[in-house]
Amino acid sequence: MRDYLQLSNESVDRVYEFALRSLNADGTVAKSSMDNEIRLAKENLKFKEDVPESKVADWRFIKEILSKN
Repeated sequence: MRDYLQLSNESVDRVYEFALRSLNADGTVAKSSMDNEIRLAKENLKFKEDVPESKVADWRFIKEILSKN
């Protein structure tokens, strides 16, 4: 991540910790985090229509893996 995003070690640590807080225990992204990301994207794109999570994320692979445990 550090090399790809060209971040300092300190920044990578902060990004990693933030990313961990946005995840649920099962590996999916917390609904509040996803809702916030959708809202921010809509604001940046000046998009007025509602965008359901199902249009931007597909969690079937995680649900399938979890069902096998």
